Amino acid sequence: MKTVGIISEYDPFHNGHKYQTDVLRGMGADAIVSVLGGSFSQRGNTHICDKYLRAEAAVLSGGPDLVLELPYPFSCSGATYFAKAGVHIAASACDSLAFGCEEREPQILIELAHFLSDDRFDKLMSEKRACDCISSTPRLTEEIVRSELSEKHVIALQKPNNILAVEYLRAICDGNYDLEPIFIERKGTDHNSDIVCNNVASASHIRELIASNGYWRDYCPKECFDLLNKAKSNGDLPCDISFASSAVLYKLRSLDPEKVDGFAECGGGLGRRIVKYASEARSMTELYNALNTKRYTNARIRRAVISCLLETTEECVASLPEFTSLLAANEKGLSLLRACKMPVLSTPSDIRRLDATELSELYIDAERFISLCYEKTKQEYDLFTRKPAIIVNK
Repeated sequence: MKTVGIISEYDPFHNGHKYQTDVLRGMGADAIVSVLGGSFSQRGNTHICDKYLRAEAAVLSGGPDLVLELPYPFSCSGATYFAKAGVHIAASACDSLAFGCEEREPQILIELAHFLSDDRFDKLMSEKRACDCISSTPRLTEEIVRSELSEKHVIALQKPNNILAVEYLRAICDGNYDLEPIFIERKGTDHNSDIVCNNVASASHIRELIASNGYWRDYCPKECFDLLNKAKSNGDLPCDISFASSAVLYKLRSLDPEKVDGFAECGGGLGRRIVKYASEARSMTELYNALNTKRYTNARIRRAVISCLLETTEECVASLPEFTSLLAANEKGLSLLRACKMPVLSTPSDIRRLDATELSELYIDAERFISLCYEKTKQEYDLFTRKPAIIVNK
């Protein structure tokens, strides 16, 4: 059986995602496994709704057969660690890995992956950083790629899906995983665009429409729309960290500025800036605005804030996942679990049976905090009582 993995967020599952899974089945995929980002996203916020709803919507819509979790802190990390952890989980259950990209020439991405993994790139980056401590890492990377490869490579590296594709290729190579890469050209609108093309809208645009009570029915499969629309009526979405801004600011104000440099993505003084401005900010928006600087991307700043909030160390993010969780599956997906090569939690309460580690404690802390990120705060017992959605064909 050809089992294809997809590392995703499905925030929410939309027509572009359905197109990807349809293409894979047309290419001969027998089963599709999604490794889904958990409670916090790579952009440094919560998702529009909880991971169980996002996973159920994807399976109900005819997308993946099995959804496993990419847990915190890996779900809320930079592209390199996000890809490294996602590939590790995918390799435990799949023989191929598919990913969307804007680049029509996959060889360009392969060349970028080899170059960025080379020791020469690290040396050039160190030299650049020594001369320019203000510019962001992506900007310096572009300068190096321009001088060492070509403008075509630079243009490819400016597209978000291409960036992740390169990191997936690097992770497969560095981890020596037996995963065949499958390139799927992205169709429709650009990432973060508010332009709709042939009923394909970006996830960010759909989230904005959901939050503002706009029209989004045509941009997602009917099953996804019905499920999420019902959840909205019940107050189960939207989920957003801004609903817990007081709790966030309290925690940030209580941190020791001397210790935050060791938290993930907080080096170079960013952690201390977060603590400093948290004492002055009256909302998350004010905090993010105060922290804005051309050295760091907005996503990097938001991820660093969450690292401080949950006291997530760089060592944890740089490690590999110790477990994953079953979020949703159909009958075919359930049959894949027997062959999975890493621990899979069947229900949230299963984590209590694992030996306590820094990663498992972080995971629980992240889940506890997510319960605060709704307009109506949820009860903590939801953490251990949720059950994965099992979709049975009738």
